[in-house]
Amino acid sequence: MREPRDGSLHHICRRSRFHNTPWVVLAHRPRYPLPSVPADNESHPDVQETRPKGDARLQSGIDFIGDVHGHASQLRTLLDRLGYRPVDGAMAHSERRVVFLGDYVDRGPEIRQTLEIVRTMVEAGNATALMGNHEYNAIAWFTPRPDQPKEPCRRHTEIRRRLIAPTLDALGDELEDWLEWMSDLPLWFEST
Repeated sequence: MREPRDGSLHHICRRSRFHNTPWVVLAHRPRYPLPSVPADNESHPDVQETRPKGDARLQSGIDFIGDVHGHASQLRTLLDRLGYRPVDGAMAHSERRVVFLGDYVDRGPEIRQTLEIVRTMVEAGNATALMGNHEYNAIAWFTPRPDQPKEPCRRHTEIRRRLIAPTLDALGDELEDWLEWMSDLPLWFEST
């Protein structure tokens, strides 16, 4: 696990090896471990939940969510359990906001719906969304190499075709719009 240079958070996350299970990391005061909570609230041997003394969860006001991979139903359940409710078409919380850590596409059955949840929350000011490697790969799939304009930045191998196929199918005619939105996502989040 890597810590930010400023030491503001002790542990960033403990990732689940189950890519179809989104996880959330709740931010706490420095030097307290951050819990990873599977969205379906089931226990997995490689996911641990730890809690500091007191209710530090309410002190930071930020929920970190990543690796949703097209599982919008699980994302909705997770947001609901964290206290987010629909307000004017976007999920919102009166005291908290989300930092989405990327990897919204590929693998899952609800890719478009996942992107819509994330995008509406960002546009409503209830979340920040970062670009994950899967969004980067989707953009690179269609971006020509500067030195060889007939070749894409992301080679079209069979494995990559299988990985990106659900995303291409889900986004259909709106693919260009979604790729443009993804290309505007920041790679990192810095708060003061």
